[in-house]
Amino acid sequence: ARRESGRSFVVFVLRGTNDLRALAPEFWENGRDGTSAVAVSGADKDYFALLAGLEPQEDIRTNPYYYAYWGYATQMLKSNYPGRLPPWYQRGLADFFANTLVRKKQVEIGRLIDHHLRTLNDRQQLPVAELLGVDWQSRWLTDNDRLRVFDANAWMLVHYLVLGENRARLP
Repeated sequence: ARRESGRSFVVFVLRGTNDLRALAPEFWENGRDGTSAVAVSGADKDYFALLAGLEPQEDIRTNPYYYAYWGYATQMLKSNYPGRLPPWYQRGLADFFANTLVRKKQVEIGRLIDHHLRTLNDRQQLPVAELLGVDWQSRWLTDNDRLRVFDANAWMLVHYLVLGENRARLP
């Protein structure tokens, strides 16, 4: 992807959780304990902060840099497509790439996202027509409880469109 938005981005690589917590306290205030990375947009720059030296365990389910990857994917989508993408597509595709794991000998994309699966299990799923009809001013995007449901549904639809049933298009 090209980054031609004219906005620069700054990456902070930090040594410990306390440094990350000091830089972006709102992530912990919103119940994101265990966060290893954050992405925040400022007035003229995008900021990414991540903890150094994390080696993903073999049994890891969620990328420890999930929030930074999500922020980066979102910025790439915004800067590479004229106008605004539909919310379901932009947020769903950002989630799709946010859980990518880069290992020494492989890159894993399209991994399942546990918190989205829990949301889809616990809450009613949105009809596809309603999901596709959501615009950027919708309550689905301005209310945090609704946003979690929207994001889970958008991710599920994009995951299916990209990989197909039972990940048939993964190769």
